[in-house]
Amino acid sequence: MKPLHRAVRITSILDAISYVLLVGVAMPKKYIGGDPSWVSALGRLRGAFFVALCLCLFVAWIRYRWPIRVPILVFLAALLPFVPFFLDRWICRQPTEPS
Repeated sequence: MKPLHRAVRITSILDAISYVLLVGVAMPKKYIGGDPSWVSALGRLRGAFFVALCLCLFVAWIRYRWPIRVPILVFLAALLPFVPFFLDRWICRQPTEPS
C-alpha cells in the first residue's frame, strides 16, 4: 500500500476513534460530571485529525485521480461515529495508480 493511501486510512481511523471518544466519553463527562475540560481537549484533537483527513483526501483525490464520490463518501462517513470503521475495507480497495 502506498504511503498516501495509508495516510488516508490512518487519519480516517484516528478521526473515528477521537470522535467516538468525544461523543462517548467527553460529552457524558461534561453533561453528567460537569467537567468540560475533556470536551475541550478531545474536541481539539478530533478537529486536528479531521483537518488532516480532509487534506489527505484532497491530495489522494488529485494524485490517484479518484472519482469525486470516493473523497465525498469518506468525508461524509467522518461526520458519523463508527461509520469510518466499516468504510476502511472499501478505502483499501480504491486504486492507487492514476487512471
